[in-house]
Amino acid sequence: MGYLRGQNLMGPADVQRVLKQYGRLDRRLGQLAALYGFLKPEQIAQILEAQSRDSGRRFGECAVEVQAMKSEQVERVLRIQNDDLFLFSQAAVLLKLSTMDRMLKCLDEFQKDRGLTAPADYPSEEAQKATIVRVKKVLKSINAIAPLPPTAAKAMSMLNDPDVDLGKLGQVLSLDPSFVSLLLKMVNSAFYGLRSRIGNVKNALVVLGLTKLRQLILAAAVMDKFRNVPPDFSARFWERSVWAGEWAKTIGHQCRFAEADELFVAGLLHNVGELLVQQYFRAEAAAVDAQAAGGADRLEAEREHLGGTHADLGGYLFGLWQLPAEIIQSTMLHHHDLSVVSAMPNVKSQVLVVHLAGALSGIESTFDDFQFHELLDKTVGRYRGLPLQGLSTLDAGTAHDQISAAVGNIMAIFNSG
Repeated sequence: MGYLRGQNLMGPADVQRVLKQYGRLDRRLGQLAALYGFLKPEQIAQILEAQSRDSGRRFGECAVEVQAMKSEQVERVLRIQNDDLFLFSQAAVLLKLSTMDRMLKCLDEFQKDRGLTAPADYPSEEAQKATIVRVKKVLKSINAIAPLPPTAAKAMSMLNDPDVDLGKLGQVLSLDPSFVSLLLKMVNSAFYGLRSRIGNVKNALVVLGLTKLRQLILAAAVMDKFRNVPPDFSARFWERSVWAGEWAKTIGHQCRFAEADELFVAGLLHNVGELLVQQYFRAEAAAVDAQAAGGADRLEAEREHLGGTHADLGGYLFGLWQLPAEIIQSTMLHHHDLSVVSAMPNVKSQVLVVHLAGALSGIESTFDDFQFHELLDKTVGRYRGLPLQGLSTLDAGTAHDQISAAVGNIMAIFNSG
């Protein structure tokens, strides 16, 4: 730290910021590979699926096997993974306190002057093996529970054909009244504001078109699949998810996305990993809750008991379902620091919208109106300057008030029996 100050590279306050950012870096090989552009984030799920089928192979070996990475790229990331000084430098770059070229030059001079190599305090071989075993156990469990509800699976399969017979598709959907009810609620919720409510499957097929219909069938399928989540948790989860969906749609319109309405579904489903944990990993969820209640970081507790966070698990599930990259990425990355997400190559711009929507929907309205709106504006301000054209003119307070009314209408539709 003294060397950095001596080089006038950063002062004590900046060093503390970098240390904090450094501590937050996700040092798993897949995450680092995505940060350095060796992987697309959604490819992580593909590699993990291959790893879950082979108990003897590590992530890097599977990445090479499925041709997602080259051997030399895996070797480079493994070196980075164990190099604390390099990761410290990366943290400084992410905070825009320096350029990577300057940090690497500084790092090289520092090590040469002192005859040092970077210390490695990454987990021991035994600890890494234990983590791999835990991760594979969880992934195999998800593989077993992954299939979509039958009606949704059949409909999604039919929708893969661009010349699908809408009449036959309507017949398939109509055979499951419970699913149709969910679907119509989703249709009228996601696109609230249409001139008239859509009351049957036939009209939904005609009005929405295949792309929107595919997304809404997916959303209804998720609601159908996770019916057995504890009611109190489910009610809180879906209300906050609707807030995130409405924020994502509103921001999408503000930023002039061509299909802004479809961002509703990406926002609605981005936190699906929480449902997965609550329904299928209840013992682990209870252990995580206990640690979080004691002051532990919830995401770290999830990694300890599940081998990954709920965001990791949700992204993996959506990878198995072969969903669009922007939905997988939004699910995987919504808890990553904004500095990491915005610096990561191959990240879809929709992911930044959902990231912001998640941040805004997580703000508790426990302040007076002035403080609350000030916090909304401050949160949006962190995202200004990113490649989101139009965000600079978003009035977050006015948008919040409009979204509040929309959320009330949507929740009334879902609670209407």
